Amino acid sequence: MKHHANRESDLRQSEETFRVMTENIHDVFWMATPGIREMCYVSPAYEKIWGRDPKRLYHFPKSFIEAIHPEERDVVQRGVEHHEKGIWDFEYRIVCPDGTIRWIRDRGYPVRDGEGKILRMCGVATDVTGFIQRQETLRQEKDALKAKVEERNGKLRETKARLMKEKEVRRRLEGALSRLILSLEDFRGKGFSFPIQLGHLGGAEKPKYIDMEEGSRDAYERLSLREREVFNLLADGEPIKVVANRLGISPKTVETHKYNIMDKLGIHKISDMTKIAIKNNLIPLC
Repeated sequence: MKHHANRESDLRQSEETFRVMTENIHDVFWMATPGIREMCYVSPAYEKIWGRDPKRLYHFPKSFIEAIHPEERDVVQRGVEHHEKGIWDFEYRIVCPDGTIRWIRDRGYPVRDGEGKILRMCGVATDVTGFIQRQETLRQEKDALKAKVEERNGKLRETKARLMKEKEVRRRLEGALSRLILSLEDFRGKGFSFPIQLGHLGGAEKPKYIDMEEGSRDAYERLSLREREVFNLLADGEPIKVVANRLGISPKTVETHKYNIMDKLGIHKISDMTKIAIKNNLIPLC
């Protein structure tokens, strides 16, 4: 008799502890039969989160699904079959009576008897709205930062392209200036071609050339087609690597052509190529 009284006292104490715990946690604690045919227990937090009377669940166990957002409702309804097998894990939105939307993480676990049969499903439904909102805020901030980085990179690419273009223009201008200086120096010598407009003297419309040195011109014309291509680019101030890239050959091959050209023309420097090119109007001065 005394033992029975002690068991009843322990049971009442356990029930009181359970009640105090479930009534003071912010999550919804629930207990139902497999397949949610009967709602055995639901904590008071259900009313705070769902905004609905938890007593209705005892008469209509699946009525909590009515509050689920239409986009997730069908998925949860189909999940009732898995609930009967001891599986319940969903994240869904609910629409409260005042129109507020909350995100819920709902997880359930089976309680089995000694033979492994599922007697109950116990679970916890947690309001994770704040967490989802923080995630969305972080995602938006990340997207905004990514957009700014892409915009900055785009501006950097534009600046780099402009600088490269300016560098190329400057390189060509410097090359033109060097060729012009060489040409002016050559005017002091003899036998160099010099374009003179003769319209005022003889009434001719086209420019004629006087004092043309035929030797270098003849030697140039004896070069092969590939050698002339290499000659023109080198005389125009292009580096060997650029010449190789332009002609689709190796730098070593360009070097070989360069030495063959110099040997045939009787010169020793690329600047001599430039002089010959200017004298014979093979490249423009600017």
